[in-house]
Amino acid sequence: MFAKFTQFLLHIFFLIARPVTLGVRGICFNLDNNNILLVRHTYSKDWALPGGGVEVGESIEKALKREFKEEVGFDCVDVSVLDTYYNFTVSKRDHVIIYFINSWKKIEKHDQPKYEISDSNWFALNNLPENMTPCTRYALEQYRVKFNI
Repeated sequence: MFAKFTQFLLHIFFLIARPVTLGVRGICFNLDNNNILLVRHTYSKDWALPGGGVEVGESIEKALKREFKEEVGFDCVDVSVLDTYYNFTVSKRDHVIIYFINSWKKIEKHDQPKYEISDSNWFALNNLPENMTPCTRYALEQYRVKFNI
């Protein structure tokens, strides 16, 4: 009985001390000019795919759509999961769901959040910036493999 209670307490402690975190990122590729959308957050010098954390009670798809509206002013119309990235640099329990944005609409009046996003830009796949996050590099490699690019 004491062993089960101790195991239960340890389980609760590890859930509190080391919770699973979940993020979303989206590959937004413009077929007209073969460019991909990247953002730079105010807290990092590296370029990343747009996205962010999933809030409690929020689905991963809703989180992706919310983050794209907030960060780049896009309504994601059609999305599909591409892969999952284990982000061990943040914690041992952090994962990022990588989406492919199949279609989107630009929101006409969008103010980029100045406290979160310092820059956003479209880059050609053959001329990507050197300073990209490991998750972004992984996602783009998975994208190239899946679509034979």
